[in-house]
Amino acid sequence: MSGDRELLRVLAQETWPPDDALVRVHERVLDTVLDRPVTGLLRELPDVPQVRPVRAGSRLRRAEEPPARWPWFAVPIGLAAVAAVVLWVSTGSPGGVEPGAPPVPQVAALISLEAEATLAPSEHVALVFQGDGAVRQDGDRVAITWEVGKLQATVTPDQGVDLVVTTPDATVRVVGTVFEVERTRLGTQVGVTQGQVSVVCGSQAEVLVPAGDQVHCVPTTAIGLLSRAGALLERGATPDEVLATADAGLAVATRGDAVWSELESLAIRSLEEAGRSSEALARAEAFLRAGPSTREEQTRLFAARRAFLEGGCERADEHLVWLRAQGVHDDVLERCPEDP
Repeated sequence: MSGDRELLRVLAQETWPPDDALVRVHERVLDTVLDRPVTGLLRELPDVPQVRPVRAGSRLRRAEEPPARWPWFAVPIGLAAVAAVVLWVSTGSPGGVEPGAPPVPQVAALISLEAEATLAPSEHVALVFQGDGAVRQDGDRVAITWEVGKLQATVTPDQGVDLVVTTPDATVRVVGTVFEVERTRLGTQVGVTQGQVSVVCGSQAEVLVPAGDQVHCVPTTAIGLLSRAGALLERGATPDEVLATADAGLAVATRGDAVWSELESLAIRSLEEAGRSSEALARAEAFLRAGPSTREEQTRLFAARRAFLEGGCERADEHLVWLRAQGVHDDVLERCPEDP
């Protein structure tokens, strides 16, 4: 436990890593080129304080765990379980504040994954949270970056407080209200208990949400939509729902990268499960023609089996040749022996 306490102490000394740093490390993990600790990769990036790799490493560590249900889906979404951390630190220069100088902005890490925790960043703002985020308070301005979990905020009306909560999917702005933000793999949900809030989902138009209503913002990035598709699959969503989410992710993915490969594999699987086998085979073969990928072997196996069912050994021959060259064993290879 002493090691955990020391890690928590270090975590609270800095804000978390810049979004671009995390994205770049995510890409390296998904591209399966992570051949040394994630902290080493982050230290190679410019303008990343040395403490930040510690937190990023803890957030990405569970990426190595195998998926629970569907072997075609793997994406880093987990967080290391740690105790609650709420410790304010100054973002100003060391050495104190001179008399008459403007207030120095304050930053707190918000980490409480096992139980609810509370924080009052200002006289007129109260937070109850369970998840992972950070808050920056500068006078009457309070900015919260929220990564995962539930966050409830109570803001006293008519006190000049400007509170903004940002998640990867949404921006929520309030003046006086009681509301809750929950971020999961499915996206960001905002519910209002009292007053009203302004919500912007991705690049969409602003929506005013009154008391008693809620709004859900779905992810807008390729990796976010991949994570949402996996969550839908785990919750028993229909193949068509999963397919629609995968196709939305493919619309913004970079063709040929690891996320694109995962989304294509998910789409192929969804088509097969929806009973659209011919479409699934056509899509699998188009995917294979695009070049090598992290899902090539699984897709070849699927294409070989489906092609054999549709047209026998001759139809499956292209895929069987590849599988034999890679030393892969499968029943369909036994049914279609190699010509002497």
